[in-house]
Amino acid sequence: PQASVCKFFSSKRGCRHGTQCRFQHVRKEVSAQREESSTAEGRHTGSAGMDEDPSKKTEGVRERPAQSARRSGQNRSKKLCRYFKNGNCTMEDRCKFFHPKSLDNIERPNRVIHAAHKPVPRPGRPSVRMEGATDEELSKLQETEISLLKKRFSNEDIEEIPREGRTCNVYRIQVSPSDPDWPFDVQVFELDVNFPEKYPVQVADISLTIDQALPETVIRHLNQEIKDWLQEKQTSNETTGRAELMFRPFLHWFDRNLEDMFTEAAKLVGLSSDMKKGTEAKFSNLEMGEDVATVYAQQVVVTVQCIRCKSRHDVKTRPRQLHVISCQKCQHQYKAAFRPAVMHQYSPVIGYFDLDGCVPFDLIVVECDFLIGCLQCDKETNFKGVQPGQHRDLRCSHCHQRLRLKGSSVKFTQLQPSQPSVLFPCCGRTYPCDVCHDDDQKGDHEMKLANRMICGFCAKEQPFSADKPCVLCGSNMKKGGGSHWEGGKGCRDQIKMSRNDAQKYQGINKTVSRK
Repeated sequence: PQASVCKFFSSKRGCRHGTQCRFQHVRKEVSAQREESSTAEGRHTGSAGMDEDPSKKTEGVRERPAQSARRSGQNRSKKLCRYFKNGNCTMEDRCKFFHPKSLDNIERPNRVIHAAHKPVPRPGRPSVRMEGATDEELSKLQETEISLLKKRFSNEDIEEIPREGRTCNVYRIQVSPSDPDWPFDVQVFELDVNFPEKYPVQVADISLTIDQALPETVIRHLNQEIKDWLQEKQTSNETTGRAELMFRPFLHWFDRNLEDMFTEAAKLVGLSSDMKKGTEAKFSNLEMGEDVATVYAQQVVVTVQCIRCKSRHDVKTRPRQLHVISCQKCQHQYKAAFRPAVMHQYSPVIGYFDLDGCVPFDLIVVECDFLIGCLQCDKETNFKGVQPGQHRDLRCSHCHQRLRLKGSSVKFTQLQPSQPSVLFPCCGRTYPCDVCHDDDQKGDHEMKLANRMICGFCAKEQPFSADKPCVLCGSNMKKGGGSHWEGGKGCRDQIKMSRNDAQKYQGINKTVSRK
């Protein structure tokens, strides 16, 4: 039987099955003409026309040689149909893109073929032969290295230090780790870079400065690692027979391995340093002048508190002297000893107290004897006492240089909550009020008005103020004088509280145990 005509082929969207459709893909007008011709042939030939192959009848109609010849010139400039390239274009002859007869030979006149460029080799590092190198070649390489160093670091991170008897100066640079997850607090490392006269034939001298805020063990370990790397690089140059510039490779190596080296050095610090014992005493805010080198405590006066009866006693002690004292109230014996430490710009630690049977309560810095070092003459001067929170100005006894020192009082234990104390400048001690001061001192000296106080909640020392709250925790330093509850900040005594306040009768009906 003759296959029917596909009704989707003549539509705007076309047939989605393409050449695999089981119906005939013929236009409507062609189909009508073919039906008329087949009807006429059927009248003359009878059933002979029914035996013919229907695919042969439509072969001439689907090819359209005249139309394909007319479009042959246009197809050359058309873009190749991507659906036809994949083997399934539903538009077929109605597609506005190019449908070639064979995909093997496709003319692409618009395609521009670019020739592949030969990769440019990386320029080698400036180098010179180890043997037979002239002074001009070495001088040129040194100038190249110094110019790269100055370009890499800003003026704030580099300092040129002239040295007597040397043609090349020493460059002090500040190197920061590039790792954004750097885990340590140290952010800057200072390096001294020195290029010898025969550099790069001779190895460069690179080391960490000793005057930076790092433990001596850390500096020693990092310098040894740097020295080993430079020596290994020099050995490699001697093997190859050529001397290369090594400062830039050193910076890359130092930045990549800095965390591992610093961690290893920190472990060595923990193994080499002595374990801190006793109770540490240090100034909360220590300020030293420019000409002050060190401060050393020769004699201290500390107030200790008995662990049995809580009574307090003053102990005057020199370094490394053991004191065995009996409590005047409970006759309990306790021991006290002091180990001093050197104070400087990066360490406000006065020393360590070894106590047995008592705890430290306060350090009377007004009565302590100190030894201060001068940077100008490198000698020491004795002085007594530091007024808490005030600058102490004195003169060096040798070169008469002005020395300035300031430090706050030292506290060891936190006071009881809601019991603020004031600091009296006459004796440097803390008392809850002036009556307590007079009772304890018993008229030994004339009392001066207190100018500083200590919060009983957070133990923060601050200027005296009768009305303002604590500058750190915000607690009230003065008891409320009203007769109302005021959210717990006012009157808390139910007897003195106003009868109009609901808190006056709060909890009266509670059951009270008789036990």
